[in-house]
Amino acid sequence: MSKKKEPKVIVNDSLPIIPVDNLWLSVRQDKLCYLKFFMGFPEGIREQAKLLITEKDLKSILDDLCKHLNHFPGKKKLIKKIKGRKIDKS
Repeated sequence: MSKKKEPKVIVNDSLPIIPVDNLWLSVRQDKLCYLKFFMGFPEGIREQAKLLITEKDLKSILDDLCKHLNHFPGKKKLIKKIKGRKIDKS
């Protein structure tokens, strides 16, 4: 049996830590996901970061987040939550 060698992780300590409290997600036809992170401030909502990630990699990250937070939302529960939300279609 051969062990797969794990890649070396290079940490960039000079990157700032940015606060976020909102996420906007768009999935493109080519299965790339465009994520925009926002933060509410007294002067308004400010865009903090943008990411482009494959749908497959995003699903893997979401699985990891759910496992670490012990939070496993159900599809029916999520659909009910979305249907009850008022959505501005302008």
